[in-house]
Amino acid sequence: MAESVSLYSLSRTWAAVLFSLVLILQLAASSLFWRATLESNPFSPRARPGVLYPFFVGSGLFCGFLVFDEVLLIYRRFPNLETTHFTILCALLLSLVLIHLLGDREKAA
Repeated sequence: MAESVSLYSLSRTWAAVLFSLVLILQLAASSLFWRATLESNPFSPRARPGVLYPFFVGSGLFCGFLVFDEVLLIYRRFPNLETTHFTILCALLLSLVLIHLLGDREKAA
């Protein structure tokens, strides 16, 4: 992280703050995903927000990663990192679409 923000000559303190923010967001997303997996009937209308929130947090996190990859010019130093962030974002969005399709199929049955 310190190497990434060194482009703008920010101190290591800023790198630590940004790293802590990322850790907090990752912990929030992972705890929301765990809470969603414990849902007894994930396709019920009552459980829908509990299933959607982790995807919103995770997608927002990886969208933020993509923006900061561009702002901090990460792709010059770590060429595959931006591709990895984009792939994970696409996997999250595809999973969200599949959950919606399965939920609609569950309602129709």
